[in-house]
Amino acid sequence: MYNKRLNGKTLTLILFGFSLLFSACKKDPFVIFKEGDSHAEKPVVLVAGYESNGTNNVATCWIDGQAVKLSDGTSDGNANSILVSDNDLYIAGSDNGAVYWKNNREIRLSNGGGATCIFVFNHDVYVAGSNRSDSPNAVYWKNGAMVQLERMQAYGVYGSFGVNSIFVSGNDVYAAGYEGPNAVYWKNGAEVYLTSATQSETGYLHANSIFVSGNDVYIVGHQISAGTPFPQLLYWKNGVYASINQVNSYGKGNAVYVSGGHVYLAGMQESYPTFIQSAAYWKDGNVTLLESGGATAFASSVFPLHNDVYAAGIENGDYLHSFAVYWKNGAETKLTDGTHLAAANSIFVK
Repeated sequence: MYNKRLNGKTLTLILFGFSLLFSACKKDPFVIFKEGDSHAEKPVVLVAGYESNGTNNVATCWIDGQAVKLSDGTSDGNANSILVSDNDLYIAGSDNGAVYWKNNREIRLSNGGGATCIFVFNHDVYVAGSNRSDSPNAVYWKNGAMVQLERMQAYGVYGSFGVNSIFVSGNDVYAAGYEGPNAVYWKNGAEVYLTSATQSETGYLHANSIFVSGNDVYIVGHQISAGTPFPQLLYWKNGVYASINQVNSYGKGNAVYVSGGHVYLAGMQESYPTFIQSAAYWKDGNVTLLESGGATAFASSVFPLHNDVYAAGIENGDYLHSFAVYWKNGAETKLTDGTHLAAANSIFVK
């Protein structure tokens, strides 16, 4: 027996072989996505959000837990909304302006502002957001063409004005957001007030998410009032307010989804007088608290599929550390290690 010294060429070939082996073991996340099937035994979980690199937030999506960086981290980026249509993956967010990504290819909508929500209908791509950051505005883009949303200023002139969510049903385009201290929504660009706060009042109300099912329009949001350290969850059906919270608790509604005749809301429930903030979802008004290891947590998105309920959000560490997470039937999966700030903003299961 004898030892044969490896020359540089031989060593390079061996290392190359190992790299191929390890590459083969870690499957490309977009391959996982393309092969995913909601009828399969294990659906593919798609999550959009961000993770800080220590300096800037990096827009990120996770495909079955594998991170895909969407922005380069040289400036702040964020992924706010994710969906699949015709086996294509769409994500809306910000990267030095409002953008969306289609199958990891960035499409720029503006050089300022950001995109909050994306919806695809009949092969048309609708993106809600703002087209600049120097003054408040609410717009959406249809296939890249910008549409300005109406601002009535019914209760006085206020600085804040924005759109958080968009939904298309038939020939109608719905959006939800805020003007000044009021929660509003738009139908085909025309503004409808959900609340009537005046300039003399303090605090604000926001509409955060909108979903249309048949002839019914569902909206969820929250209210912050002066003198209260907690928000109040708000929920409207066809413009009529309905209370969701139980006695002695407060909360925030971030998302609404209607499936199988059931209304799902996602957000945070804050108990009084303990002020514990718990990630939660509501099904037809019944609350389910989500696992968070004792830390404060928020759910930003909800997605029911068959007999399972998925949600995505954030588990807080401190002001420099947090986890992007998602839940399946209340059980938590961490997508990041908590080294930096991170959050999951949207979830879609294929």
